[in-house]
Amino acid sequence: MIPATFLLVGRRRLVRLLLVGALAAVASRAAIFASGTRAAEMIATVLLPTRADVLICGLLAAVAIKRDGVPWHRIEGALRIAPIVLLVMAAMLTVLDGQVVHIFAVLGPTLTALGCAAFLLALVRNAPEAARFRSHTLCFFGEISYAVYLIHLPVLGILHGVLLGARPDIATAPQWIVTAAALPVCVIVAFVLTRLIEQPLMTYGRSWAWSKEQRLR
Repeated sequence: MIPATFLLVGRRRLVRLLLVGALAAVASRAAIFASGTRAAEMIATVLLPTRADVLICGLLAAVAIKRDGVPWHRIEGALRIAPIVLLVMAAMLTVLDGQVVHIFAVLGPTLTALGCAAFLLALVRNAPEAARFRSHTLCFFGEISYAVYLIHLPVLGILHGVLLGARPDIATAPQWIVTAAALPVCVIVAFVLTRLIEQPLMTYGRSWAWSKEQRLR
């Protein structure tokens, strides 16, 4: 869906479309909670249309990095402060959550995602705090993080099912041991998937220029 959006929508309309999509996600969460449906929390948490704003914050950050003319020298200080301000605002919503129904569930994800996007932009722009993230260990786990996200639950479920014949849990000592053993297994599987699937696909994708120029060969 997202690659098709970048491919089919022109640069001039892309940011506008992404902003509309983010606002629509926030509005959909508010509407779902206002409807009073029993599954409102689950629907607002797991469905893409109701969480699209979180994804879009990252997309907007990526677009900003790729665009010319962004006055980075003027906003780099703000980018370093914004994560703190936005996360504090999100935390404050938890205090108001009892007074204004579901306000954190509706607005909290957006504020948190904006804070994370601003933090990543600051790191990419070589803010002083970026130095601590150049560790080889952190870079390794950063490279495999998406694969870990995709396969950690299947790995956990398979190990518990095969070794204990039960669903994942931590109620007993054997369950704790199997759960702990799932961590290195997950890292190994994620590393293999990253090297064999994700990295070749990303290398191919980066051979395409995001412009009117022909694809690099």
